[in-house]
Amino acid sequence: MATDPGRAFFDSLESWDRLQQLIDRGETESVFLECKAPESPQLTRDLKAQLAAALSGYSNSLGGVVVWGLGTTRHPASGLDVVTHLVPIGNARMFRQQVDVAVPTLAYPTLTRVLTKEVHRSPDTGHGIVLAYVPQSTGDPVQSLIDRRFYLRTGEGFVEMPYEVIRRMFTATSSPEVVPLLGGDVVQKVTEGDWQVPILIANRASAIGEHIEVSVEILNPEDFDRVSITGLTDQSGLNPGKRIFMISVGDQPLHRGINRRLGVLGVRPTSASATLRLEYDIFAHRMRARGWRFAISETDAGFRIAPEDAVDLY
Repeated sequence: MATDPGRAFFDSLESWDRLQQLIDRGETESVFLECKAPESPQLTRDLKAQLAAALSGYSNSLGGVVVWGLGTTRHPASGLDVVTHLVPIGNARMFRQQVDVAVPTLAYPTLTRVLTKEVHRSPDTGHGIVLAYVPQSTGDPVQSLIDRRFYLRTGEGFVEMPYEVIRRMFTATSSPEVVPLLGGDVVQKVTEGDWQVPILIANRASAIGEHIEVSVEILNPEDFDRVSITGLTDQSGLNPGKRIFMISVGDQPLHRGINRRLGVLGVRPTSASATLRLEYDIFAHRMRARGWRFAISETDAGFRIAPEDAVDLY
C-alpha cells in the first residue's frame, strides 16, 4: 500500500537537522503541516481545543502533521505562515505523553491510528520537538469533542465543515469501519505483576458491522513468562511459530457508538522494561480487512500505548 503524503512527511521529520531545513528553505504551514509554539510543556485547555480541531480537520481531509515546538511568522505579502524558528519544549517526553493521553478523549469517533514522536537536539537533553501524525479517516466524519464541530483542513487552517458537506460524508459511508480500541487507561496491572489487556472493538462508521472476525497476535511472546486469554480461542497450534488468538463475532451486528468487549488478554512480563507488541487483524462484511500494531509499555504514569501503523491486509 502506498504511503500517503502526510505520513511520508511525518516520517521525514526524524532529526534536528531535518527540522532546521524547514526553516532554511522557508517552509510554510500547509494542508499537511500545522505548527504550534507552546509557552510551557503543558497541554493546556486551549492547546487541547486546537488539537481537537486538528484531529477532526486532518481526519476529514487528507491527513497531516501537528508540530509543537516550531514558530511561524506571517509573511506580509502572501499572508502565509512561514516556519522561522525552533521553540523547543522543556520536557518533550512529558508533553508527548500528555498528547497521547488526550487524543482518545478529543474526537469522535475515537481515533486509534494517531502516531506521535519526539525529536531532540541531542540524546542527553529533555528539550525537544513533539510531532503527531493524524491519518485521513476512512469512515464517518470526525467531530471535535471540545466544541462539537466538524472541521476540514484547508490552506486557511482548520475551518468548520459546512452542513451539506457533513451530510454528504455521512450518507456516502457504505461500509463499516471496525477498529480496535486500546488506550493506556484500559490496560491494568494486577496481582503478581500481570498485565490485563481488554480486547475491545468499535465501529466508526454509520454502516453496520456484520460477520466480524478478530485475531490478536503477540509478536514477542518470548518476553512474557505467562500468557492467558478469555473470550478468544487460542489458535497458536494451527499457526506454527505464532502466538495468536481469534474470535468470530458471528451474527451480532456492531453499530456505531456501541463498543464491544470480546475478552481479556493476560501476560506476565519477564522484566520491568518489557514492551508488549500486539497485532490486531479485523475482518468484516463489506469492509476491507485491516491490521493494526501496538506497543504497550509501563511507565511511572501508567501504561503507554504507541500505535505503530494500520495497513490494509488484502
